[in-house]
Amino acid sequence: MEMGRYDIALEYYDEEISRGSRDPDLYYRAAVAAQRQGAFARAERYYSQSLRYGGGNEVARALAEFYIQTSNFSQAVRVLQFLVSSEDDDANIQPLYSNIGTALMYAGNYLDAEFYLLLAQQMNPEDPIPYINLGVLYDRHLRNRPKSVMFYNCYAEMAPDGSRTRQVRTRLREIENQGRVDTSRVNLTCGEEYRMAEVEHVDLSQVFDLGLAEEGAEQERALQGLAEDGEVEGGQADGEEVPELRIVHSSPADESESEVASQAPMAAAETAYESGRYDEAVEHLESIPAQERSRAQQHLLGQAYRQTGRFEESAQALERVLRERPSPELARLLIANYDELDDQESKARVCERFSGWPDYASALEACE
Repeated sequence: MEMGRYDIALEYYDEEISRGSRDPDLYYRAAVAAQRQGAFARAERYYSQSLRYGGGNEVARALAEFYIQTSNFSQAVRVLQFLVSSEDDDANIQPLYSNIGTALMYAGNYLDAEFYLLLAQQMNPEDPIPYINLGVLYDRHLRNRPKSVMFYNCYAEMAPDGSRTRQVRTRLREIENQGRVDTSRVNLTCGEEYRMAEVEHVDLSQVFDLGLAEEGAEQERALQGLAEDGEVEGGQADGEEVPELRIVHSSPADESESEVASQAPMAAAETAYESGRYDEAVEHLESIPAQERSRAQQHLLGQAYRQTGRFEESAQALERVLRERPSPELARLLIANYDELDDQESKARVCERFSGWPDYASALEACE
């Protein structure tokens, strides 16, 4: 391992594992060696076994980082939430919340991401990391320009000068060139706990003199009288059997037959992928004709190809999704695929396309 000969190290680790060892450190080292070799399925299995045999939080953190590096953000969130449940110190929980929020954002769960990132900001308002992630979330996904500008500004003010800070300032200039943004309603002070401004409630019946209050009172008096008489129209008589309610499920009218038909293999593929059965996920998704695959199905297929070492096919599948809807996750996956294929020209093309975009900074780290 220390010499960087991960292939030989893994052979020795596998030999020891075959003898029935339950040493969590052994499985952890085997996982690291497998990960360095690009054997991601084996690495994931060894990380999990290390945890099962008592590897502890250090191994869980490594597994979460492994999932993030391989863009398996849903699994990363689960491991990070496990770490939160085992921590007592708020100082350790705050960065976990920040990482959970960021992983949820890359996974496309934007509202949940906002919840965790705001928690991270409130727990430590002096940490600049939640500010940039909230800026990206409001800028690229939730489309709240005033909030994105305010959180970007705080990050640029609080973070040390560096490439990421310069990228944020560049993005702020781009937004400014697109027109003035009114941030007066964003109740944010840099370095202080963010609290959303309370919404003022207005009684529209009084504003427009609709007389709704009086009408509601008359209805209440009428119902009270009927209840006292015991003759509410449409009520259920004593002893009468209540009919069973049945809910009939039907496909949405705007879905084509092919879209409805492809839902079953997609559900099976998602289950297989989440369970680590990547070959099976590929089989389910390949059963859907290429021209009928949705963007989500194509995206999952690209990830499954990558997990099985089919990097060229993964790149082809993900390039199609990138053309339709680019994201940092896709850029990260493509760059990793082109590294595996030693295709520096294609890698440079992806890097150049997203260079200077603040939310792509972490995805483009491999470009440097």
